[in-house]
Amino acid sequence: SFMVGPILASALISDYRRALLLSAAITAASSVFLLLLPTPSRLSRQQRGGGGGGSSSAGLTGFLSLPVLKLRGAQLLMLVRLKMALAFHMFAPVWQVSIRARFDFGPRDHAQFMGLVGLTYALSQGFIAKPLVRSFGDKVSRLLLLCILVLGGARPVALYTQSVGA
Repeated sequence: SFMVGPILASALISDYRRALLLSAAITAASSVFLLLLPTPSRLSRQQRGGGGGGSSSAGLTGFLSLPVLKLRGAQLLMLVRLKMALAFHMFAPVWQVSIRARFDFGPRDHAQFMGLVGLTYALSQGFIAKPLVRSFGDKVSRLLLLCILVLGGARPVALYTQSVGA
């Protein structure tokens, strides 16, 4: 849906008001479908592992106390993942305003652009990731550094781009 939705919407919808109405209708329909999902069965305390209450803070502290997170490599990966998630969520709103101001993107242009981003994500995960991981073998940290350099290095280039072609 991340890839198909924006492209389909850009082909079917011509103005912002209709896009909002359609997204509200799809959100409402999704809510109805969520209510139709079967209720998961509850596990007894013995089946859960005998532990205490089911608070979310207990789940987080349980996760943080995993033995693997005492390793420096795991801590580094968790920190990198956290910072990349924060960077993405800071970058996304700025990116939308930036492409609107620099390229005069309308809703249709933005939807097509996000469809292209989704297609790129799908292709990179489906066709590029496996051979890349295989080629690096056991040198996973070098692959991670390469990915960080490419992802981080492409952002300034994208921000300084003044034309998307014609």
